[in-house]
Amino acid sequence: MSRRPTTHELEALIAAHAAELAALKAENEKLAQRVLHLEEQLRLERLRRYAPKSEKLKERIFNEAEQAAAESRDDDDVEAVAVPDTGLPEAPKPAPKTRGRKPLPDDLPRQRVEHDLGEDQKDCPCCRNRMHRMGETVTESWPRLFGQRPAGFKWIPAGLC
Repeated sequence: MSRRPTTHELEALIAAHAAELAALKAENEKLAQRVLHLEEQLRLERLRRYAPKSEKLKERIFNEAEQAAAESRDDDDVEAVAVPDTGLPEAPKPAPKTRGRKPLPDDLPRQRVEHDLGEDQKDCPCCRNRMHRMGETVTESWPRLFGQRPAGFKWIPAGLC
């Protein structure tokens, strides 16, 4: 027959379990702090490795002092001071940079290549009406070096019914 534990034995067992629980909670907290530390290191390493290499990098790092200062500035009801008119003319804005490829020189010989639909494809498949030319796309290309063909223009018509 099994004997029943005494009150002192049960109290000792409860105290041992409480001590073990406290030790496990402390270890859990320590591991959670380590995980947070390693996640922060990983975030900073990714930021250092993959972020743009410019002054913008500093803006991405969290700074509590700057954020608190920005919030306090937002809370203040300060009106902006108007800048007085100096009477000087405004500075001219620089012309925007042109994008894309420069046009081909005019002295290159040209050849027109036109791509059009066949007669059997000029009927609309849904309403069977004849399609009309709605627009066209024009492209210009350099001559091929080996074939020495002239520069080509391509007209590709776009049709609708």
